[in-house]
Amino acid sequence: MSCGIEGLPQEDDGVIRIVQLRGRQVLSVTPRMSPDDPPIEIAFPRNCNERTQYFKVEVYGHVIANGSINGDVVCHQSIIVDGSINGDARVQGDVKASAINSIGSIVCGGIYDCYKLHANRLECSGNVNAAHLTCGVIDNSIPPELQ
Repeated sequence: MSCGIEGLPQEDDGVIRIVQLRGRQVLSVTPRMSPDDPPIEIAFPRNCNERTQYFKVEVYGHVIANGSINGDVVCHQSIIVDGSINGDARVQGDVKASAINSIGSIVCGGIYDCYKLHANRLECSGNVNAAHLTCGVIDNSIPPELQ
């Protein structure tokens, strides 16, 4: 079944996409959570890792996770993770995570309160706050598609 949301790829790419609708209307993504646009609670398996479950997810809003994200994530607002992000990330807002482990790239507004950050490529338009940083390429500009 197709929902016909504008901008989604026509081919099935296996990405889990999370969109909030009111009736048939897609709710606009707001910079702050409010009673009119409440957060969507999603349950992913606990203690998953690269061997047990690795998935790609795209969220049209904020991500607030009580655990780690094991997989690539696209977020159209900000991400706050109590654990780590183990995968690539493309985030229009800021990222707050204890660790980020990417074999690819991290694209975001800024990174805060991160103890360990590892990526082949880091593109942030804002500040990067990490105790340990391992990166091949660091770029301080943000691609136009994420602005």
